[in-house]
Amino acid sequence: MGYKKQSNNHKIWLNYCTKNISNIELIGLDEKVFISENNFREFATNGTINNVRLSVIASELGDKDFWTLFDFITNYFDMDASLFDDVENSRICRK
Repeated sequence: MGYKKQSNNHKIWLNYCTKNISNIELIGLDEKVFISENNFREFATNGTINNVRLSVIASELGDKDFWTLFDFITNYFDMDASLFDDVENSRICRK
């Protein structure tokens, strides 16, 4: 049953990304970021996917793109959004 639950979670993630495709395209990040929830979590917390640093990490986005990404995070992850506080803090410290 673990497989079925994981499969359903993946479908929910893909559905969420499909509904938010215009925002995803607006942000302009590598599409690998959004292939799976795990990839997105790794990107949003570490700026990497599978130990490969991407050319742009969340804290380096422009203001408009960062807040679009932040809305994407909070709308999907709800209470888990606090897991991504380091993204926001690194952006604040950068300024």
